[in-house]
Amino acid sequence: MIPVDSIKKVFISYSTRDREWVTKYLLAGLEDKGIPCHIDYRDFEIGPPILINIEKAFEQCSATIVVYSPGWVESKWALFEAMMLQTGDPINLKKKMLPIMLEKCEVPKRLQIFTYADFTDKKEWDAQRGRLISQIQKNFNTIEEKETYPPLDDRYIDISGMPGTGFELYGRQKELALLDDAWENENINLISFVAYGGVGKSTLVNKWLEKMRWDNFRGAGRVFAWSFYSQGTNEYVTSADMFFHFTLQWCGDEDPGAGSPWDKGKRLARLMAGKKTLLVLDGLEPLQSGAEMEKGRIKDPALSVFIREWVKRNRGLCIITTREDLPELDTFAHKTTQINLEQISCEAGIKLLTLRGVRGTEDELKQAVEAFGSHALAVQLCAEYLHRVPLHPAKKALDIPDLDIPVNEGKHPRRMIEAMSLEVCGAGPGRDLLFILGLFDRPVNKGAIDAVIAGSPVPGLTEELTKAAGKEWPGLLSQLRSCKLLAKESERRGDIVDCHPL
Repeated sequence: MIPVDSIKKVFISYSTRDREWVTKYLLAGLEDKGIPCHIDYRDFEIGPPILINIEKAFEQCSATIVVYSPGWVESKWALFEAMMLQTGDPINLKKKMLPIMLEKCEVPKRLQIFTYADFTDKKEWDAQRGRLISQIQKNFNTIEEKETYPPLDDRYIDISGMPGTGFELYGRQKELALLDDAWENENINLISFVAYGGVGKSTLVNKWLEKMRWDNFRGAGRVFAWSFYSQGTNEYVTSADMFFHFTLQWCGDEDPGAGSPWDKGKRLARLMAGKKTLLVLDGLEPLQSGAEMEKGRIKDPALSVFIREWVKRNRGLCIITTREDLPELDTFAHKTTQINLEQISCEAGIKLLTLRGVRGTEDELKQAVEAFGSHALAVQLCAEYLHRVPLHPAKKALDIPDLDIPVNEGKHPRRMIEAMSLEVCGAGPGRDLLFILGLFDRPVNKGAIDAVIAGSPVPGLTEELTKAAGKEWPGLLSQLRSCKLLAKESERRGDIVDCHPL
């Protein structure tokens, strides 16, 4: 018996305006010929975000029919689906995209290179549908069956420690493919993703973990994730004691508290080596040294030993996300990989701006991306900034004031944060309040802010706010809350799906 997930299926991407034709003519005709189909209103899982259902459909279906029509061209979701299809296979060499033209329309230039089945003449519908069915059957006969894996028992899976992230991911197909290859390659057992905060390291890992879950984690014997991340400072987490106590216990150690730090590190590595383990250590920077002479070295002795022992003995894969390179890995360069994620491709940046509703010619969009060094977080913030400008013109990105800050000190994202704070709050007390809120790593009450502004005003931080501490307080808080609500409403509509805190 063939597992359900391994049956070749066709996903249909269409505009809701064309649903009646798609369901009564196209879908019915394909399934009458024995071609299994996957369509949103019937087959999407209830509960997950629509983006997850779309990605899952692309991942599990062997082909996608794209129904061109004026409604499809105007649909953000349909364009998003087409972009996802092209990201991994820009010129459709794998023949996963099968375009059909239902009504004459001007499709994006990047799609005009593909041959489509022409359904614009009703007299030709049956002939074109027969042609489409023949192509699908031919393609299916050349597709190898996807390897399937038995489900992994829930007691061997704990990825609850990963922070929540957005669902969109741009320009990271290379990194996703690298993770796929590393999981299958026994010679590589540790990958470290290094980048400034907010670039999307955790989003990348979460996206890959989601894909792995769809495939029952591809033969893993154990899957575990832990986050050391602490926003705003690296002084809150000074040891990995909690990680070792919990993980040793989870792996079946009889006495998690026994032994020296070095012994715990070796013991955990040995226990995890007993099964092919997928391990994620997210936000490692709080446990790395900030001193110039030993920049990035792991300060916790147990964790340092564990990482070295892991590289030596484990058959699985450890994924680390951090803001600093790990010098310890230089000794094991043949078994580890460190990747900087600061930048995305110009093409990915243009896609991000386009899907956020930013408008302009391809050259204007390219200039906007390049103006911010193709920096992932800066381009994302730029898209959000331009979304608040009437008509969302890409060329307005060039008017955003520059900052005299080195690139390696976060020039591009800091430039956007400066512009956004001025746009939202102006140069008055609201901006002071926003800066003070940024000093805290958790929700804060008014009393804590009162403590910060008590006494003599701090130049550039509390001067304006001190003056407004009375009557203007409610208005300032209401102003910031309204901005937050607007962002949430945009997220609900699908305009903004991945909002990082500033």
